[in-house]
Amino acid sequence: MARSKLISRSNFLEKRCPKLRLFYRFTVTVNYCITRFDCVLPVDSCRFTAGLEAEASGKQCQLWTLNSTTHLIDDVNEQSKYVASKIAQISGESGPEQYEGLYSIQTMLCEGSFTLWEQNFAKLLIAVFHVLSKSDSDANKKVALRVLTKMCTSQASRLFDSTEMAICKVLDAAVNSAEGTMNVTADDCLKTLATHLPLAKVVNICKEKIQEAKASLVLKMMTRLFEGLQADELSPIIEDLAPCAIQAYDSPSSVVRKTAVYCLVAMVNKLGMQTMNSHLQRLSAGKMNLVQVYVNRAMSSSTHSHV
Repeated sequence: MARSKLISRSNFLEKRCPKLRLFYRFTVTVNYCITRFDCVLPVDSCRFTAGLEAEASGKQCQLWTLNSTTHLIDDVNEQSKYVASKIAQISGESGPEQYEGLYSIQTMLCEGSFTLWEQNFAKLLIAVFHVLSKSDSDANKKVALRVLTKMCTSQASRLFDSTEMAICKVLDAAVNSAEGTMNVTADDCLKTLATHLPLAKVVNICKEKIQEAKASLVLKMMTRLFEGLQADELSPIIEDLAPCAIQAYDSPSSVVRKTAVYCLVAMVNKLGMQTMNSHLQRLSAGKMNLVQVYVNRAMSSSTHSHV
């Protein structure tokens, strides 16, 4: 794909700030490469970036922050056009243009300049789901996960009806990726979804029989649930979730077994050993001892942190 098609920016940057435009294109291209290949910029590239930024701070450009979309907050018409163009990019073919659309929306969400939720939430959600399901770029999927995370923290109630679909899309994206860092981004997204969306719907996902590849991610989501919510919210659902962790402890996968231990420890730490005893009694003596070791270690660590 031609480099000239990589970035589309506002008319101001295109006509009046060619150096800033060049720097913007360079920055987004570098961000794409870093996310796609997990590479680190060489020192010379960093110097080049800094040099371009310094040159671009002329009289006409010095009031503009690179990549900033804050000027769209009060300009509803311009914001509407901008968001529509970015959603169109996201809904298109996988590649740098799709990445740039996702990156731009992520910037808006971080800066709080995305205000037209009523008109655009459903369209953006469909576009993000499209990337998670169809894109062959792990770099694009990771930015899509970050956008979904921001959408959840900003407008959780609008996502309530799509809770199960959102969680399943994240799980599928992580499992179908060959890149190790995808799981880290997916974990963060699942943690946010689990703690912001209706608990009953999250529990339904956790209770379902899932394939081995997704088990570790679901257990981590359950762990975050018990770490992030209050005990009075979690007590009613322990009868549903504890058996899931107990069963996972028998998995042939060492990764799943280890994650199950951490999940059980989080349950004990939040609800107490007395509440968990009826479930933990199903474990063998060796497995129970291991859980107790990690519980004691967590308690010791917590005690030291408050000293």
